[in-house]
Amino acid sequence: MFGVLLAAIGTFFEEVSTSLGKVEMARKTESPFTFGFIQLFWGSVILLGVTLVHPASFVFSAASLPTFLSRVVVEIIQAHVTVVAISVASRSTFGFTRILT
Repeated sequence: MFGVLLAAIGTFFEEVSTSLGKVEMARKTESPFTFGFIQLFWGSVILLGVTLVHPASFVFSAASLPTFLSRVVVEIIQAHVTVVAISVASRSTFGFTRILT
C-alpha cells in the first residue's frame, strides 16, 4: 500500500512539473533545454542525497561500465525526445504515449 501511495505522489508531482514546464515553454520564458535540465536535475540530486546518507545503497562495478556508458547515451536521447514531445504534443496525447512506454 505504501508503494502505491509513493507512486501516486510521484506521478502527481511529475504531472504538475510537466504541465508547468509546458506552459513556460509556450510563453517562451523557458527554453526546452532549461526545462529538460530542471526535470533531470532534481532526480539526480535526490539520488545523490540517498547515496551520501546511505553509501551502501550505491554499488558500482567496473564490469558494468560498458552497459552504463551505452545506457547514458540512450538516456540522453530519451530525455531529448521526451522534452520535444512535451513541448509539441497535447497533454492527453503525451500522457497516452507515456503509458505505452
